[in-house]
Amino acid sequence: MFPHICGKASITTTLFMDCLSSSFLSTFSPPNSTNSYPSSPPLPTSQPSSFRVFSVRTEDKPQTVTTTTKRPSDEQVKKSTTPSFNIEKRSRSVVVDQSLPSAFLNAFDNIINTFIDPPLRVSVDPKHVLSDNFSPVDELPPTECEVIKGTLPSCLDGAYFRNGPNPQFLPRGPYHLFDGDGMLHAIRISNGKATFCSRYVKTYKYNIEKDAGFPIIPNVFSGFNGMTASAARMAVAAGRFLAGQFDPTKGIGLANTSLAYFGNKLYALGESDLPYAVKLAPNGDIVTTGRHDFDGKLFMSMTAHPKIDPETKEAFAFRYGPMPPFLTFFRFDQNGEKQPDVPIFSMTSPSFLHDFAITKNYAIFPEIQIGMSPMEMIGGGSPVSADSGKIPRLGVIPRYMYCGVGDPMPKISGVVKLDVSLSEVDRRECIVASRMFGPGCFGGEPFFVAREPDNPEADEDDGYVISYVHNENTGESRFVVMDAKSPTLEIVAAVKLPRRVPYGFHGLFVKESDINKL
Repeated sequence: MFPHICGKASITTTLFMDCLSSSFLSTFSPPNSTNSYPSSPPLPTSQPSSFRVFSVRTEDKPQTVTTTTKRPSDEQVKKSTTPSFNIEKRSRSVVVDQSLPSAFLNAFDNIINTFIDPPLRVSVDPKHVLSDNFSPVDELPPTECEVIKGTLPSCLDGAYFRNGPNPQFLPRGPYHLFDGDGMLHAIRISNGKATFCSRYVKTYKYNIEKDAGFPIIPNVFSGFNGMTASAARMAVAAGRFLAGQFDPTKGIGLANTSLAYFGNKLYALGESDLPYAVKLAPNGDIVTTGRHDFDGKLFMSMTAHPKIDPETKEAFAFRYGPMPPFLTFFRFDQNGEKQPDVPIFSMTSPSFLHDFAITKNYAIFPEIQIGMSPMEMIGGGSPVSADSGKIPRLGVIPRYMYCGVGDPMPKISGVVKLDVSLSEVDRRECIVASRMFGPGCFGGEPFFVAREPDNPEADEDDGYVISYVHNENTGESRFVVMDAKSPTLEIVAAVKLPRRVPYGFHGLFVKESDINKL
């Protein structure tokens, strides 16, 4: 059995994530009218920059003490014809490692970015990738929110977490959206009231770079930008390793993609590293408890999209790579104990396996036409490519799906409900409900929460669709709750958030009873 509709929405997420790949963004041009948020404080930078970026960095204080950002008024939100950026001086100074090895390697890195890098493609140009609501924000401690429409349903007793990229520092050179440090945006709902909080996932990469005051670990998606620049960056990375600035065995990942709850633990996930366990404090604060290798049984990365069996509470996952076996399948029992790997040798070439599905008896892996191209990436091209001659193998999908409307991509301008059991002669017939967010308003991946999650007799669509929605005209973000059975996906509740939520990737709703087990 599929894990209720949560697993169904994740199928369409593949389209959203693939559209954000560098092969797509290389053809994406910014809109004619964009918004800037001039009051946002800047990211710290360890070098002068030829462009201006509006963004922020977390306060160098314990997690319970955070500097919040003053929201601009509606009149302060200005429009421009190109992405707008601001660098403002901070009242505090950032402690930067001034040792001789650091100074030498940083200087070499500056030479690469200034003289060796080829012209930046739009897909890795920070001036475009970090424009408008893609720009990062500061951490925000737990803050009470105002319910400005309707009433929050009683079944929404828990917290909705959304993961996404939020770079800690101003990028020195090329930057891809997938390379931002993971930040969790959580809204905790209890007794009709809501509390919002934003925190970085405290990964090994985040912590050592915060202590150093500058980026150390090379970016996976944007670090390879042309043969010469790629070789030079690998030399810098080797130098940083030899200088003791980082230990790759402790992880290089960002934990910026999604979340999963299994074995009574909540994990922030990214496909380039091990999972990071997080929990929600009683006051609604997000706390990272550590990187998990499951007693040494998980020594490499794993998918950011594990699947949970709703009956046995087992979790199923996989990892893939450019070397045989190209696919390895494994599971975690109901207590979160990892079981032995199962290599899949029937896959004869590397494939870009973004997601998969489970049924009661099978795991379904869609071996699609998209594959990995490591040499293309090193040469400055896309890390993925498509083989049009390859016949994809498809799995079975459930009846109802809730899809984000990517118009214009990669922004989500609305939600449609599809009934895939209807005739495929006219695909428009599959759309049984829809809601557009309105001019200048864009949301994220829609997530379904069942009204009665423990009732096996409940209708498949008896529940609510939730998402963060950002208004680019006012700079305001909201948390919206839509009735999944309504033909218009009627908004039954809306919460005004204390500040904007940048566009991100995947989310998860965790019941209060499960939060109490963390």
